Amino acid sequence: TRNCYTIIYPDSLPWVGYLFLVPGFGETAEDVLLQTKLPVETAKKGILTIIPTFQDGVSSFGFDSLSQQAFHRIVDDVTNRYKLQNSEYYLGGFSMGGSTVVKFAETADKKPKAVFAIDSPLDFITLQNGMSCCLERVGLTKRTYIFICFQGSSKSWVERLRRH
Repeated sequence: TRNCYTIIYPDSLPWVGYLFLVPGFGETAEDVLLQTKLPVETAKKGILTIIPTFQDGVSSFGFDSLSQQAFHRIVDDVTNRYKLQNSEYYLGGFSMGGSTVVKFAETADKKPKAVFAIDSPLDFITLQNGMSCCLERVGLTKRTYIFICFQGSSKSWVERLRRH
């Protein structure tokens, strides 16, 4: 399912805020719920927690323009549907999801109260430079290297590619 979201509701009203929690690359809302207690704990504190899924499903990088547009639509939909215009909201993400929320916060009309990113690549210039260096050493294409970075250890994948 694409351009949708999973919601974890607090037990009672009023809600004290709402949190968009973006999974990492390749992760589903169900994965997030299995890997962390954060959505359950925020719900216990009265915070509505929303885990979005963008147009590429679990293959979304999140910081591309289509994903960012989808994120804006999801935030608007939740804000309007639950009448949260006067409530504070938070953004958080795991891995690539952290990069997604940081980029979103930069362009959001209504700024979040707080943003957090857990184990996220945030320095894209260094990432690109490292990628270029690696590409030159092993003769990989940029597309192949991106796949490697998000599917496991680059060293093990480079060794596998060299053997083929």
